Amino acid sequence: MCSQIMLINEYENSRKLIGDPLASLGFFFENMAQEVQGASILCNEEDFLLARLMKDLAGAHPDRMLGAAGAMKNCSFHSELHAPIASHRDLAALLCLNLVGSSEAFDDDDREGMQTGLAAKCRVGGKVSESGELRKTIYEAMKLLTRSRVGRNYLRQEKIYPVIREVRARRPPRGTAVPGRVRNGPGEEGCGGGVGVSHASGAGAARRGLSAGFRLP
Repeated sequence: MCSQIMLINEYENSRKLIGDPLASLGFFFENMAQEVQGASILCNEEDFLLARLMKDLAGAHPDRMLGAAGAMKNCSFHSELHAPIASHRDLAALLCLNLVGSSEAFDDDDREGMQTGLAAKCRVGGKVSESGELRKTIYEAMKLLTRSRVGRNYLRQEKIYPVIREVRARRPPRGTAVPGRVRNGPGEEGCGGGVGVSHASGAGAARRGLSAGFRLP
């Protein structure tokens, strides 16, 4: 654990350096989260390193943003980690920031109960990320969270569904399953409808040196 903390410290310090030489290290953490042991380290409650990575989604460096979204997606693949993820409300808000477009799409009821930063973004409006790869990774992270009751309640309680509603109103990247509102039935733990989401897939995964061996049932 100490080595991972030291590595993230260096990763964060790199933001202040000219050229941000360690920006691509985010892909290492994304890769690390493919296995439950690595994801558990990122979601360890004592340090919760995932929260430190996710701050990059409020930034502008494309590699950092992709690494953060990928780490969140791969951690969300492991449904046993949904509870520690759900204990950090800012993660859901950060995950959504790059999907917020026109402020006209959100009313007061939509914004009530949102995390402060997300509510402010919805109030003033923003620009949806132009990166199809980033948007697709974010969609898949959300979809993975809907696999458990804890994850679905998390998205609902953090008022993420108004953002998802607007995502569904736009055309997502081809072949992407956008999460919809899922209602809990008695004893229901699965996600409504099947979805194929791999830990890492496509050209972006190849560029980042990641494998695409796992798919949801």
